[in-house]
Amino acid sequence: MVIHLVLNAASLFGMTVLSIEDILHKSIKKWMVFLFIISGLVISCLVRDLSEIFRSVLPGMFLLILGSISGEKIGYGDGLTTVGLGLWAGYKSTYIAVFAGILMSFASSVIYVAVTKILKKKRQDNIPFIPFLMAGLVVSIIYG
Repeated sequence: MVIHLVLNAASLFGMTVLSIEDILHKSIKKWMVFLFIISGLVISCLVRDLSEIFRSVLPGMFLLILGSISGEKIGYGDGLTTVGLGLWAGYKSTYIAVFAGILMSFASSVIYVAVTKILKKKRQDNIPFIPFLMAGLVVSIIYG
């Protein structure tokens, strides 16, 4: 039980740092996301079996494939961050976080498009996803 709390706190800390980076710079530094992944892999190897590790990284791998297919409309940083999240938080929390993050991102995008259309403002092309993924992690911690 204590290890679960520590892993949640560590994954939330890592996601907060990456979210701030994504909001401020519209990208994340490679070394930050790789540190998140490598540290998550080490921890995951200590507390999970191989099949759970595999299930934990599937959502991130899926986002990486979608990023490749879409010409990086979904950024590789989003997929790599999701891989790291899976390693830190485990597969159940990651699936909930990704699903909730996608729903929140979609809802805010619809609102954003409507408001910019009403105000006749120019829209930006990219909306950072990692903050929504972090919010999804919070949802998974509370309800998962």
